[in-house]
Amino acid sequence: MKDVNQISIEKKIIRQIIFQKKREFGENILQAKSLQIISKLENSIEFKTAQHILAYHSLPFEVVTSDAIERWNLTKTVYLPTVVGDQLKIKKYSGKESLTKGSFDVWEPVGEIISNLDTIDLVIIPGVAFDRNKRRIGYGKGFYDKFLPQLKAKKVGICFDFQLFEQIPTNDFDQLVDLLFTEQQIVL
Repeated sequence: MKDVNQISIEKKIIRQIIFQKKREFGENILQAKSLQIISKLENSIEFKTAQHILAYHSLPFEVVTSDAIERWNLTKTVYLPTVVGDQLKIKKYSGKESLTKGSFDVWEPVGEIISNLDTIDLVIIPGVAFDRNKRRIGYGKGFYDKFLPQLKAKKVGICFDFQLFEQIPTNDFDQLVDLLFTEQQIVL
């Protein structure tokens, strides 16, 4: 069994590999790949039946969600995370004009924090890397790992094919997703 330090080193190496691959592809290619991933997600039964979606506003070189969020907001209730201290808090999304730059230069909604998380029925989760066992490596701050246990909702990861590994190193506190979409695959 690997110790925590070894796992931390392996995660750091995977993050470096993925960040390099993202730069090699470039934003235009990743934008095109993002459209394929979002289309797969939108055609899933999990998405079609969800009414209250917790999404994320993408950073450069992540699966692009900004246009999709605008579209989803027309027919569903969309929430986005905000970083408060070392925790994620959730706010209702009410349009581009309600966004402000938050921690880590992520666009976050202004407004009141949502305390009743039981209404959320689908969570769309970013990650640096995932594996076929639906494990996830984030950016290393543990925001989602601390937050996800509070939710009963279906947890869906989205990533590019090159972010999907056979197996990644994880710790006991790392949270799994229920389902994973890439541009070419669906991992159930």
